[in-house]
Amino acid sequence: MVRRSGRTIVDIFARDGETGFRNLEGDVFKDLLAEEGSKVIALGGGTIESGRARELIRNGSASLIWLKVNAPEAARRLESGEMVDEHPLLKGLRGVMLTEVLKKLIDLRGGKYSINDFAIDTDGLTAVEVASLIAQALEGEHTIK
Repeated sequence: MVRRSGRTIVDIFARDGETGFRNLEGDVFKDLLAEEGSKVIALGGGTIESGRARELIRNGSASLIWLKVNAPEAARRLESGEMVDEHPLLKGLRGVMLTEVLKKLIDLRGGKYSINDFAIDTDGLTAVEVASLIAQALEGEHTIK
């Protein structure tokens, strides 16, 4: 999205609002799905709120893997990586306020992830451990849900 628009995520949100952001996100997602070959597309947590995105997932040949995380763990990760302000809906939030907003977003979006092929609880896991679980799920070695 950044490459296509030439703008940061924060700038897209600021200028175009969430609706404009989600429209661009949907266009990029559709184009990526249409490309030949295997790929991993890392969607943001809010992508699932778009009916268009859910339709692309349901009708495409992709597998949806829901990387579940609880609000305190998500807040810890965002704060430790100094990434909070890169997320427009979280900009300026820290500590308890950040955790509370994340909990609300997780609760709001959770039901829409019912279309997932696999769900992996990532709390306490490293990126390498999560990647291993994803590979195992896709190779059919484990049913994770």
